[in-house]
Amino acid sequence: MHGLLPFPAPEPGIYLFTGDPECCLVALLASVSLARPTAPAALVDGAEAADPHRLARFGRLLRADPREVLRLVRVRRILTGLEAGRVVVEAVHEAVGGGCGALVLAGAARAALQDGRFGVLGRLLAEVVEASRSLPVVVAEPGSCLGPVRAWVAEVAHAARAVYEVRGRGEDLRICRVVGGKRVLAAVSARAMEALRWATR
Repeated sequence: MHGLLPFPAPEPGIYLFTGDPECCLVALLASVSLARPTAPAALVDGAEAADPHRLARFGRLLRADPREVLRLVRVRRILTGLEAGRVVVEAVHEAVGGGCGALVLAGAARAALQDGRFGVLGRLLAEVVEASRSLPVVVAEPGSCLGPVRAWVAEVAHAARAVYEVRGRGEDLRICRVVGGKRVLAAVSARAMEALRWATR
């Protein structure tokens, strides 16, 4: 499962996925390659990206044990509401202190914004940056987000080790790495790309 996407090894830092809504699912699946049996990926899911059937099938397409793939992801679902911001921040703290191999935030900023309290996105950014000092943090927010979330994504991009842009779905899926303002097709293996296309169709 390692090397699904060209992460520069499972090193601490922020890895941003943006673009079409499928970026949340692609980010989660790519993050499986950062996890270990003793250190799973902790998903803070505000985008309903964690579908056990899809995860298991994805692993099978990569010739991995589906049960192993499911064990590699620990999910904390975030429902929008007045306490969403607090819950997202708590989930980040739990992931950092819980021995996870990677932290994945899928649609978490958009969910946190529903909290309505001033400064919640600023606090979340500070928590993400702090967490990235000790483990890989994968952030996924669609590029169609507006207002405060769009500004938050721009700040995350500025702090990120790598930025990936996801466009299309199914057979039209394209994953590019953004380098110096230019988009370069990500070096994803043919088998992994086939599995990602199936997952996003």
